[in-house]
Amino acid sequence: MKKLLSFLFIMLGLATLASCGNEKTEIPEAQELSAPVLTVTDNTVSWEAISNAKGYVVKVNDSEKAEQTELSYTISDETPGTYNVSVKAVSSDTKKYLDSPYSSQKTITIEAKTPDTPATPDTPATPDTPAEPEGPVVLSNTTVWIVGDSTVCDYAKSRDDQGNVTAVTDSTYFYDRYGYGTQIGNYLNSEKVTIKNIALSGRSSKSFTLESNYQTLKSGIAAGDYLIIGFGHNDEKSDDETRFASANLSTDTVGSFKYNLYNYYCKVALDKGATPIICTPIVRATSTNDYSGSNGHITAGGNYAQAIIDLGVEKSITTIDLTTLTKNLYTKLGYDEAIYFHAMTQGLDENTPNAASADKTHINIYGAKMVSYMFANALKDTNNTLANYIDNDKLVEPTKTLDLVKNKFFVYKEYSAPDLTAWKSLIEAGVTDETSGDTDTTYYDYFKTITEGWYGTAFGDTSGSAMSKGNLFTAKEIEAGVFEVGCGMKKGKIATSSEGYAMVFKQIAADDNFEFSADVEITTAIAADMVTQGGFGLVVRDDIYVNQPKSDTSIKSNGVYAGMYTTSAGSNIVYSRETGSLTKAAGKTTVYVQGDTAKLSIERVGQVITAKVIYKEKTYTQTYTDFDLVAIDSEHIYIGMYAIRSTIAKFTNVVYNYTGKSLGA
Repeated sequence: MKKLLSFLFIMLGLATLASCGNEKTEIPEAQELSAPVLTVTDNTVSWEAISNAKGYVVKVNDSEKAEQTELSYTISDETPGTYNVSVKAVSSDTKKYLDSPYSSQKTITIEAKTPDTPATPDTPATPDTPAEPEGPVVLSNTTVWIVGDSTVCDYAKSRDDQGNVTAVTDSTYFYDRYGYGTQIGNYLNSEKVTIKNIALSGRSSKSFTLESNYQTLKSGIAAGDYLIIGFGHNDEKSDDETRFASANLSTDTVGSFKYNLYNYYCKVALDKGATPIICTPIVRATSTNDYSGSNGHITAGGNYAQAIIDLGVEKSITTIDLTTLTKNLYTKLGYDEAIYFHAMTQGLDENTPNAASADKTHINIYGAKMVSYMFANALKDTNNTLANYIDNDKLVEPTKTLDLVKNKFFVYKEYSAPDLTAWKSLIEAGVTDETSGDTDTTYYDYFKTITEGWYGTAFGDTSGSAMSKGNLFTAKEIEAGVFEVGCGMKKGKIATSSEGYAMVFKQIAADDNFEFSADVEITTAIAADMVTQGGFGLVVRDDIYVNQPKSDTSIKSNGVYAGMYTTSAGSNIVYSRETGSLTKAAGKTTVYVQGDTAKLSIERVGQVITAKVIYKEKTYTQTYTDFDLVAIDSEHIYIGMYAIRSTIAKFTNVVYNYTGKSLGA
């Protein structure tokens, strides 16, 4: 009986397996790509991009050429004969699509050259017959995407249809910053080309991938589009691991500069049927005309321009060498002339630029036009099909006379860094406050400091003399390492229109990296007075002012604040001011009160600043990339502890650590 049952179970199992084997799983068949349709012009065949193709294989007389991304192929062999050319599209996803069949053949015939026959007296020479004019290239509508860093991006808040700035960007720059990506459209067919410049200041090929603009690129770029790629300035910043990528490593090394450029940008374009164009970075201007180092993008991390050129050769991608073009131009003109391609942060007066304030990295509108002009001219010498979109009627070299344009929003402000030795001496001499008639109280009483390198001051929109005892501004060291800062009255403010602070500060070099932290306790907070425009915290800012005899509402300088400022809706935590605008950043909480404490810190690495506030067991952090701290004082920056408007704060455990020199913009 047991044997019979075993036999039955075995037969049942075999039947089940047979049944399962008869079930069919439907697997969708991969679709075959469409074959390209070829057009012949002279010795060149061209075709439109095929959707979902990553490249194309050209076959000439049964000989297959290497896969390419360009949408044309030229018979460069001058050997007389007949050449039969066909092209197939290569699938970008072999699970979904099959390579196309080869296209119909097109025949190109190269005739043997006939030697010239000398004319004889009996046989007059026959003039050459003019060649038939070539038909115009038929252009389809296309989009040119542009990614890159601060030398490429658009700084304007808004522009009109003609590209003119229509909103205030920065009143501190005499010649304001323009990336060359804003001017490339000047030299292309405006009826056929749409420019999408999504470059961002301060980014590298690595850090740009973390931005929403990168997702916009990936989702938006399409077959037939073009992608201009301009990175390098920030990839070489070895002091910042969030941006650094080595140019010494191969394209196959994950995280290398070449790997990033190819996989995150070029391949994204190629996979969508778009055409990438990579640009080497423009040089940084130098009075020595020596571009053998970082000014020419050669650092311990490698030769960044050469890495781009090598990648272009390796992957057959069009490369425009802006490094060499700008180096040659700057060397030819000399520094004193070349510097006028660059942004200048100050004027000698309302109408005269101050060349000493030139930003050696960032270019102005004249520089942006010149770089774009050189880009367009270099593009003409390639077989990249974007060259067909160049408008030759517009391809006129920019001139300093016509194209160097002053920032129409510039406001001249006379400024020089304060003489801190003189200020310290004035305080210690016990000079009295004569502005208020108070001859019993000295500056020393409200601005004295003990620790070397720290100074007390009050400045800005102070609603009267910042030095007056009657206004109750204080910024002093009450004992070694303990600082009392603020104002006991409804004076000073943090507002969109102006700012006024009491501050203990330290002056450091403009290229210093640092870590700055402190603990703070609010010892006075009169809610009725400071419920709007009061505040406290740590700051790193562009400029500083001492011995201010009266209120100055014009001061609205660039700075990052690890602290709070109040509004009727509560306290904004971690904020900044740049180009005059006050920006709320990390968060909001209830209005602070007397007795509240917080831990504050600011860290700077190159042009990247990170501010942090820990308040009521919650951490608020904000990172600012490529933040401009040299618009007014190009040689120094200032860190400090501030409080204002019926707020007095006590700062302890104050730590400042110098962490090395910034590698610059």
